[in-house]
Amino acid sequence: RNQSWNDYFQELKIFYHTYNHTLVPRSHSSSSPLGLWVHVQRKLYEKYQNDRKDIGSKDDNDNNHLTNKQIQALNSIHFVWDDIQTAKWWNNYHQLVSYYNNESKE
Repeated sequence: RNQSWNDYFQELKIFYHTYNHTLVPRSHSSSSPLGLWVHVQRKLYEKYQNDRKDIGSKDDNDNNHLTNKQIQALNSIHFVWDDIQTAKWWNNYHQLVSYYNNESKE
């Protein structure tokens, strides 16, 4: 059976509460394509960002876009909109800045 957006979102919430992040690898589990679904959500959000003017006229059942409600739901669990590599880079950058700021005070 095809899982609905809400089914995947519930699965992502479980992942988030288990691992404290939403950086699901594409190869997360052979029994669930959650990693691929997360990747698709990032691509749809990118499309949303590039084409905001058309979002209001879209049908909520259209699988080719994200609704504002879906975006809010993903944001509620601190969804990372960047791909995993970009997110890791920014995380490392912020750690470096924090380290530098702490060391320069001594």
